[in-house]
Amino acid sequence: MDPERPRFGFPKRYRLLKRTQFLAVQASPNRFVSKHLVFLFTENSLGHVRVGFTVSKRHGKAVVRNGIKRRLRSAVRHLMPELHELNLDVVIIPRVGTASRRSIELQAEAESFLQRMRRR
Repeated sequence: MDPERPRFGFPKRYRLLKRTQFLAVQASPNRFVSKHLVFLFTENSLGHVRVGFTVSKRHGKAVVRNGIKRRLRSAVRHLMPELHELNLDVVIIPRVGTASRRSIELQAEAESFLQRMRRR
């Protein structure tokens, strides 16, 4: 494996996995709202970012919700080399209408979140 090549994986240590982790982030007042996504975030002491996704049933049935999560994971996966340096827990919530958006559009919104966090 080439050490200079950025890694686009999404291992478990970079994910929010438990309900308590999601609730802790959702209790935080920090948020960034874009056209199709809502980013809730709070600082952590782990030295790296952790990301979780919440897609409610109002988006549609399981097939639609899973498709949205797949596109969100893809968008975040491409930003992981840059996101890695942030000490944040982030929950990404898609707004209604996100099901028709492509991964590249969601990635652009995630990039705007990243730029905002760098300026912070």
